[in-house]
Amino acid sequence: MEFKEKINEILTRWNPLGVPEHIASDEIISSNEVFVAEIDPVTSKSELLNEFNTKLNFPYFGFNWDALEENLRNLCWIQQKNIFIVHKGLYLPTKDYEIYLSIAKNCAQFWLNYPNEHVLNFDFLHDMRRQIPF
Repeated sequence: MEFKEKINEILTRWNPLGVPEHIASDEIISSNEVFVAEIDPVTSKSELLNEFNTKLNFPYFGFNWDALEENLRNLCWIQQKNIFIVHKGLYLPTKDYEIYLSIAKNCAQFWLNYPNEHVLNFDFLHDMRRQIPF
């Protein structure tokens, strides 16, 4: 699948808050405008944190929930404004899943206050029923 088609598919399916006008799916989207981190299937907190560290190339990382949230609220090393975290499979224990969803929600909402800097989006390709509820 071509890059633009892939992003358009994500934009079409990811819409809990509505796709912001500046990244509407009918716009021409290039790799210069969008950063996509495809998170491989994970079954544990440590696998998830390792995936984030690898795919987002964190400049520093303490491999814990606080460090993940801190990095997702910074993102200064990513030049693209629109950032998509695409999960191919998120099979965490319930407690870790709930903690991660809370972090993801908080960080996505945090960036809504700074729309000129970044727009942070999450998508769960593996299971549409488990999209972030916000």
